[in-house]
Order: sequence, then C-alpha cells, then structure tokens
Amino acid sequence: MVEGPDRAKSRMAVWALNTDGMGHLPDVTVVRVPGSTSAYLAAQAGLFTVLRQKVTPSHQPVECAIPLDEYIANHHPPHLPKVTVPASEAPEVLKLCEMYHVTGATIFPDYNGAARAAVDRLESSRWKRYVENASPSAARSLS
Repeated sequence: MVEGPDRAKSRMAVWALNTDGMGHLPDVTVVRVPGSTSAYLAAQAGLFTVLRQKVTPSHQPVECAIPLDEYIANHHPPHLPKVTVPASEAPEVLKLCEMYHVTGATIFPDYNGAARAAVDRLESSRWKRYVENASPSAARSLS
C-alpha cells in the first residue's frame, strides 16, 4: 500500500509485454514454460524473458548494463508499454480485471487464491477510502 501524505497523488503501473514481432530484438528471448509444471504457470499463461548482455568475467556480482524495460523501450515499435493510473482507481481496476476473469482465484488456482479474490473484493471499497483519506489513523485501521 502507499503510505504517507502523497498517497492520494500516487500512481500504480502495469507493463504489458507485446511478444508479437519481437524478432527484431535479437538479444531478447521469450521462454514459454509448459503449464504442466505448475498450476500457477498454467493459470497465468506464464512466460519469462531473457535479455542477453555481454559482461566481463569477474568475481564481482553481475549488474545489467541495461534493464530489460529500457532495452525494449529503446526499440520501435514499443513492445513494453507502461500504463499508469491513479492509485485511487485500484477498486475500478479490480472490477475491470474481474470482467476479464482475472482475479486472485483465477491466477492462483488454490484455496489461497480463492481467499485472495474474496478479500480483494471486500477490500476494494475500503481501499478507495484509504487513498482518499490522508490521515495516519486510516492506515492503522486497515492493519
């Protein structure tokens, strides 16, 4: 959750990876994992991305020369658009996701996922009040 006096102005972000036409990004590989290995991967249609970069061998931790989102953003057409909305819109975003059958229960197909979906639904109205109310007591009331 967003804390502090600026929470009413805060934003949440989602990146949407467009895998179509990524052939012109030779350093990026999209790896699709069989859903039979995990119920979560099957439900989420999970995939991973690998950005191959040249590094100099050393005994130091490897740091990426460029993060994946920056690498992809520097190519056209953009394959990783970032969508931001005010955090106060979280309840509406949850409703829109639910319309497309994306809930805690569908992306986490177990008892915890069902519980997560139920809590999300119950808490969505409280979240809107939380974001709009800048008093510290509001944060404590949700704990």
